[in-house]
Amino acid sequence: MTSKSSATTLAILLASLSAAHAQEARSVFSEPFTVADAAEAKLEIEARWEAAEAEQMARFTSHEGDMNDFVRTDPIVQMVSWEYANCADLVSLLPPPMPGWGIGSNVESTRITLEDVRAELFYKTFDPSLPSDHPDFVRSEESVVIRINDQPEMVELTKMRMENEMMREIAYNAGPYGYPIEKFGNRALLGKYTVDVSGTDEALALAYFEQMIGCAIEGGLIAEGIDPATLRDTP
Repeated sequence: MTSKSSATTLAILLASLSAAHAQEARSVFSEPFTVADAAEAKLEIEARWEAAEAEQMARFTSHEGDMNDFVRTDPIVQMVSWEYANCADLVSLLPPPMPGWGIGSNVESTRITLEDVRAELFYKTFDPSLPSDHPDFVRSEESVVIRINDQPEMVELTKMRMENEMMREIAYNAGPYGYPIEKFGNRALLGKYTVDVSGTDEALALAYFEQMIGCAIEGGLIAEGIDPATLRDTP
């Protein structure tokens, strides 16, 4: 990237951050749209970001007004969703954002990771009553991060712990649906996948974690050593 293009990109960023005095606030949420799964959501959001970057660059280079009046036309959050049921592998374990939530448009900061053995997805929401140029808008952000790792070595360790009553009581609590979860945080082994869910608010993170456990049980992703008969039908 040339120094000229770097300077232009920086100017666009500063203009977006300075939009508190702009005539029109940047949209917070996109129109809702549906994709097949998290992998397709990643591709769609990346494509939208690339198109938006090109559009903003073209608009900015022809912008003749005050820099503070320049506002990006793309939304801050992509309101994407997909069907979620019968989780059977790493990608299908990733739930869609809950109503009122989405995935950040800026793929450079959102860092969606989908690989063969790991996944990381960031969800976010803002107070819907606040426009993006409101002084309290940024502080209203809530976020949840879901991390999944394919860890076959954890299968034997979990099985060993579950078969020993003392180790089981030391290592696990009964989580949603009665599924054993680790003592600290929203962390569990679903099939061969270690799932870890954290967020700015514990209740929000737990809501996503609970949803994932229910889907995993439905799809048969139950760690070895855990008796399906001991699990509940409700959270």
